[in-house]
Amino acid sequence: MQVGDLVELSAAGKKIQSNYLVVGLVGVVRRVDRAMPYSYKVYWFQRPNFKWPNYGRRELKFVKKMNKSKS
Repeated sequence: MQVGDLVELSAAGKKIQSNYLVVGLVGVVRRVDRAMPYSYKVYWFQRPNFKWPNYGRRELKFVKKMNKSKS
């Protein structure tokens, strides 16, 4: 995972009570500091004024590409 990747909370991230404000939201990785245990800072699009807490790798997952169904 690197800067610029679109992410959302993983199942493990949703279980952590302090992440309740961003469950179901999409964000972009803003900073990665591999020297820290919680090394990912994420900007959440639907909560632009939300302070950027740090997340561990297991708390985040890549956003899957949406398939467009044929009509």
